[in-house]
Amino acid sequence: MGFYLDIYNSTKAIEKKKLDKIMSLSEKAQNNNIPLTVEKAQYILDSSNSVLKDCGRIEFGDSVAFKITDCFLSSANVSKYDFEKVIEGLIEVFYLIKNEINEKLTDDEIIEAMQTVFEKGACGSTVHLAHWAEREIYSIHNGAETLNTNFNELFLKGEEATDE
Repeated sequence: MGFYLDIYNSTKAIEKKKLDKIMSLSEKAQNNNIPLTVEKAQYILDSSNSVLKDCGRIEFGDSVAFKITDCFLSSANVSKYDFEKVIEGLIEVFYLIKNEINEKLTDDEIIEAMQTVFEKGACGSTVHLAHWAEREIYSIHNGAETLNTNFNELFLKGEEATDE
């Protein structure tokens, strides 16, 4: 019984640290007109835990929920009205990619590519971002070594792709 309580208490302590870390972004969020409440932070953490469970993954080290929240807080495509839902969708896309590419890219590489596509090509749509992810997973399975974030190649069909 003591072992079970130790695991339970350790899990609670880890969850509290993750929540506190997300809450440490509240000033940055406020600067972007996004009120980051404990309830919203808990929603993000719960969403992340749910996705991890659905994917059959466990998380060690830094929280992906924190990294994604931190990265996308300053996005012009995220508003105070749907902030936590957008972060939830981004976490889902992240783990869709992570599960399918067998650790070929780091968390930071995936998040950076997601941010580029989310801002430029997907115009803030997690649905469009998920479609991009599915195409890129297919490319990685077929030998690509990185995620394509070239806006013109990805989203301007029928026009010649050029770098901006």
